[in-house]
Amino acid sequence: MEGDKLVDMILRSRVEGQTMGDRLKNSKRLFTRHTYDQLWTAHKIRNKVAHEADFEGLSSDARLAVRNYEKALKELRVI
Repeated sequence: MEGDKLVDMILRSRVEGQTMGDRLKNSKRLFTRHTYDQLWTAHKIRNKVAHEADFEGLSSDARLAVRNYEKALKELRVI
């Protein structure tokens, strides 16, 4: 959840969009194709955690999302 918030905060200053999904769509040029796809995967995991009451995510899903957010933040040259 925090990784998503951090990436969203950075994207708000760099691309247009009403929602995180809109900003992700408009940020394609900021990332390599692979990292862009991984960032979408992380955002989808975040949405499942936030919006699906019966979602029982695995710790491996959480670790994957964290790694994907970290890679995106590196490509944005934030970390």
